[in-house]
Amino acid sequence: MVKVITLHENDGRWMEFLSKTPHLVFHTPQYKKFMDFAFKNHIDYWAAVVKDEIQTLLPVHRIEHSLFGTKLISTAFQEYGGPCGKPEFIKDIIGHLSSSYSYQYKYLEL
Repeated sequence: MVKVITLHENDGRWMEFLSKTPHLVFHTPQYKKFMDFAFKNHIDYWAAVVKDEIQTLLPVHRIEHSLFGTKLISTAFQEYGGPCGKPEFIKDIIGHLSSSYSYQYKYLEL
């Protein structure tokens, strides 16, 4: 069974997952700390977990705009981005975001 969770910087599973998975700098907990400090915006790292092991990771920024409303953007301020890990679990993360948060946000950009 797939469980979708929000990761926190001190979760040891995060670095363990990254040590076994091709990824970019914006998938790391250090990048999350930098973005939270430098831009004062909020970034969540959503993970699809099976049997307590991370399968897929998706960084998602919450961007508030006075004209366009609040939106979710994966790896904002980057030319490209998105998930890392097993692609078959991306649908679980997007499904969770859609069912849990669609009333708060205009759209999700990947």
